[in-house]
Amino acid sequence: MSLADKNAVASWLNRYLLCNFVLVLLISLRYLSPNPWPQDLLSWLFLLSYGVAQLGFLTLLLTACLHLLNKLIGSAIIIRTLAIITVSLGLSLLLADTFVYQQYRFHFNAIVFELLVEGGTEIFSFSWQLWTMIVLIIVAFFAAQWGLSEALWRKFNDKPLALTPYVKYWALFMLVGHGIHTWADAMFKKEITSQARYLPLSYPLTAKSFMAKFGVMNIEAQKQQALLKQKKVKSSINYPLQPMQCQTPENTPNILLIVLDSWRADMMDADMTPNMFALGEQSKVFSAHHSGSNNTRHGMFSLFYGIPGHYWQPVLDLQKPPVLMQELKKQDYEFGIFASAKLTSPEFDQTLFANVDNLRTHSTGDKPYQRDIDITEDFID
Repeated sequence: MSLADKNAVASWLNRYLLCNFVLVLLISLRYLSPNPWPQDLLSWLFLLSYGVAQLGFLTLLLTACLHLLNKLIGSAIIIRTLAIITVSLGLSLLLADTFVYQQYRFHFNAIVFELLVEGGTEIFSFSWQLWTMIVLIIVAFFAAQWGLSEALWRKFNDKPLALTPYVKYWALFMLVGHGIHTWADAMFKKEITSQARYLPLSYPLTAKSFMAKFGVMNIEAQKQQALLKQKKVKSSINYPLQPMQCQTPENTPNILLIVLDSWRADMMDADMTPNMFALGEQSKVFSAHHSGSNNTRHGMFSLFYGIPGHYWQPVLDLQKPPVLMQELKKQDYEFGIFASAKLTSPEFDQTLFANVDNLRTHSTGDKPYQRDIDITEDFID
């Protein structure tokens, strides 16, 4: 294929993918329906700029791959066919992801794909009507893409189109979107940062630790200020379902929780952990309790909140402490939270212990055993 033909295919690719980018934006509006709408101008600006930047990035990534193939293969019919196939499948997957997100509030991920592939009909049982609708949607995408491809190829074949101006606009949206998110994350503006999870493959820029390291901000002070100013915002979680009916007992017991990450139940015995085993002999042991997850974030979350870990993000958005911690604070309990790992990642300081004043978020020591010694000494003191 001559250089002129390659340039014609390149121009067609640019025009074809720009048209589909508009379709991507329209499909992505479905991500907004299960979520609260932005409440102020800055939140709207972030949603618009970050949405265009994130979806534009995915489109540009596909564009770059197809342009590379165009240079290597040099066949108009092959490139156009590959473009139609990849775009049709991509749009079908995006539309399916909007349905998944509306239903479960998370996006397609490795776990979902594993369930689809390995679980089959044992986990996902679809009716023939639903399968028919899925097939028709995919066929409709292919038909529409073929029609669009032909129309652009015939009408604009001799009219070159460069992406440079559009890439400049995209870079501006990227700069604005990530800039707002970096500032909002540092200021604990959850009404802004929570919107980033609406979109798939979303990894917005943050720089809290970097700014704190160079003295630009005080993380703890900003967090406390944000909690004081926090407004009651709309959320997809209603927790607790009903107001708690609790009475303060005459004799309030001391409550001690010793939590070891990844600690197996059969390892609490007289040989492996003699001191904790002895403490257990004098205490209540809940032998039928099961962890809510096999990871730290959701395991701790379910332990304190008593609800499944997939509610983590809505709770974090509201910075809502567990009912357990709220009630204990009402009953004038004093808290001592001693953690070897930092409480800022995962954000336990904004969830489990969001209502704890002067929270101890970090321990000193470069190695785990040094931090364990540090929390032991602080607890004894």
